[in-house]
Amino acid sequence: MDDLVRWLADRLDEDERAACRACAHVSATWYVDEEFGGAVLGWAPGPSASEEVPRTSRRGIMIAPHGPGVAPHIARHDPDRVLRHIRSVRAVIGDLARALRKRDEHPPGTLAFQQWDNRAHGLHRALLRTAAVYADRPGYRAEWAL
Repeated sequence: MDDLVRWLADRLDEDERAACRACAHVSATWYVDEEFGGAVLGWAPGPSASEEVPRTSRRGIMIAPHGPGVAPHIARHDPDRVLRHIRSVRAVIGDLARALRKRDEHPPGTLAFQQWDNRAHGLHRALLRTAAVYADRPGYRAEWAL
């Protein structure tokens, strides 16, 4: 189980670094520009010296001018979403660690031990399912597949 958690944590770290590099602007959001049909890395406009540019308009950089099939997918999987996913999986890893600690506070064979062991088992299965997303990455083990 420790190998799975370490390996999965490394994949999350890789994804986190990539997401942070992909979005240099802290307040950036990715969206689909309907007019041009591309995914855009956009951010709120700064103070405008010109009345021709409304302050509510969005500024941005086209990152995927590939039309209606690709742009929505790219915008949907923006760095903020990736980072939220990473936080969620790390929370499950933390829940598993807590369940194992709580289990080990009780003598084997007791009801409390069994309850915490069952919880740890369920969280471990959830992490196995999460690891399957990374099955194409080096180090993924066949025995982790459900």
